[in-house]
Amino acid sequence: MSQKNNFDPVNKIKVRRATRSDVKILVPFAKKEILKASHYSSVARQTYSSHVSLAYMLGIVKGGGFAVLALKGAELVGCLWTSFDSADRSIMTFEWVLVNRRYKKQGIAKRMHNFAEKLAVSHGVRKIWGDSRASNYQAIALEANFGARRIGKLEKHWFGQDYILWEKQLK
Repeated sequence: MSQKNNFDPVNKIKVRRATRSDVKILVPFAKKEILKASHYSSVARQTYSSHVSLAYMLGIVKGGGFAVLALKGAELVGCLWTSFDSADRSIMTFEWVLVNRRYKKQGIAKRMHNFAEKLAVSHGVRKIWGDSRASNYQAIALEANFGARRIGKLEKHWFGQDYILWEKQLK
């Protein structure tokens, strides 16, 4: 992917695929942002944050999926990570999209989504799945903008909270 598509000269934000060496900045950033996620209960935030470890993220960047970073210079301002379906590597799940509050509403999540989708296509992925808290209207709007379609709602699911399930067919 060209530098032109990955760098925003106005806001100086670069979007790129994470490498193994990025895991040391990715994990603490993700844990911190998950703990601030207002759409989740405190128990959910603690549980989800505790799952993000160096070993887990190394597994993602080594081929269990991939992670995408949004950087302003050396500062990590956003991340997204995915995982391949364990039985079918043509199906991918978008796990988390996190953007630091100071950088929200600048199109960073959309840029990371678009970049991740291009990576998915290059890996032969034919379908992307994901979920969002039903109260997270920003995420639901992003998914709709991304071209995903809602496929269901899980009421009182994880941690007693409602979730929207979505999918996107890739070409």
